[in-house]
Amino acid sequence: MISSDKTVVFNNNDNNSILRSSSLSNPMMRSVTSNSNKYSFHLTFSYFLESTGLVEVFRALFKSYLQTDEILKLDSKNKEDEKLIEKLDEVIQYVYPIEHSSIAHDIGIEQLRYNAYWRLYGYTIKGKDTGFSKVSSSYTEFNKDFETIIINILEGIFFRDITTLPNISNSEAVADLLYTFTNTINNHTYNKIPYITQYWGNAIYSLLILLDDNHLFNDRLSLVSKGRDQRLMDLGIKLNIPVASTCNFFFILADQIEQFFMLIENIDWSTNNPDRSNVAANLFEKENEGLFKGIANSWKQVTVTKDLVSEALKEKS
Repeated sequence: MISSDKTVVFNNNDNNSILRSSSLSNPMMRSVTSNSNKYSFHLTFSYFLESTGLVEVFRALFKSYLQTDEILKLDSKNKEDEKLIEKLDEVIQYVYPIEHSSIAHDIGIEQLRYNAYWRLYGYTIKGKDTGFSKVSSSYTEFNKDFETIIINILEGIFFRDITTLPNISNSEAVADLLYTFTNTINNHTYNKIPYITQYWGNAIYSLLILLDDNHLFNDRLSLVSKGRDQRLMDLGIKLNIPVASTCNFFFILADQIEQFFMLIENIDWSTNNPDRSNVAANLFEKENEGLFKGIANSWKQVTVTKDLVSEALKEKS
């Protein structure tokens, strides 16, 4: 599960910014610590979080908060409320910013995020699949390639101890798949994509952390549910905003795919690396088994129909 104490990286470079937000340097937003090079986001992280309805639920809450006191009533004379007001103001500026330039304004800040999802993965957010530029160079095969990699790794995990069958876990084939996969992703990360990835990873993560705020949910919204998924669903009902029934699996999957990327990136998967087969074989080891079985389980819940475990077992049956 995504914890609230992860160390994340955000490069606050005003020359690189296409957004205007006073909270870019706020440590509460960035969770930056002394070892801030430990963790960074990939765009799948914000995509899977946003796919739950998280952004739209809080958009509705913040609109109500700024215009009425019908749903959320905070008293600035109360110390806990004062802290919450400050936190909400920071998050609002960060997650729902205004543009630095008329060009970005014409395109739309959130449309740039939707465009980035499309460019990198061929992904769209339900209900937000129009109104942005869908470039033809999108990596639309991302899902298929990702599933093929996970299936092949699961084969290696399930059959790693069987020595009577040759090539039952083909690490060389996995290395080939990872070479194509990482190369294709890298070829789609030009221009503003790295900045957009880090900005929105941090921004949408800040909404996730708000789900942990007991004062907000228990004391001021009168929602007694526990757990991020249940709180998001209950808040969605309160605001009449749809939330994915499998939102907990989206939360888990966002974190699992981050772990997956951290395992495979910064490795030379080309044939120039004589050790690449051994590195790929390490993915089959017991210490990684929980991650890949977990990805398969979350993927099945999120996609409903795709059972990667069954596919892996079927391949060798």
